[in-house]
Amino acid sequence: MQWQPFHYQEVAARIRAVLRRRDSRREGPRRIGDLFIDPSRREVRVGDREVNLANKEFSLLRALAADP
Repeated sequence: MQWQPFHYQEVAARIRAVLRRRDSRREGPRRIGDLFIDPSRREVRVGDREVNLANKEFSLLRALAADP
């Protein structure tokens, strides 16, 4: 399988589409394996370690975690 180069604009558009479609009922704390995300406190942990993320990183992680 060959990997094709991608354009930033296309990736950004796809991320925006995922963010638009995400289900608002999934806004509570979520645990996926060792990953814990609490949107109300804007907290991310991996195991016992807290992870500090920029706003866009946090938004992207929430969108991706909404449909693991």
